[in-house]
Amino acid sequence: MNKPLEKKLIIYLADLDHLRSGNRAYVPLGIGSIASYCKNIYGENVDICLFKDPDELIERIRQKPPHILGCL
Repeated sequence: MNKPLEKKLIIYLADLDHLRSGNRAYVPLGIGSIASYCKNIYGENVDICLFKDPDELIERIRQKPPHILGCL
């Protein structure tokens, strides 16, 4: 059994795409799988956000810096 964390861990996972017209739309399966695994292990002790848009990621980092940033 995992010991509860004293503070919720903030994790941002990014599989960034350059969102221009003509680019393919895709589902970020890799980071989705990592997030699912982390939630399964740590449950409510982690707050995980997924990002595809670089601008959204940068803005969120400025607003609320994560403890962990994972990029593919």
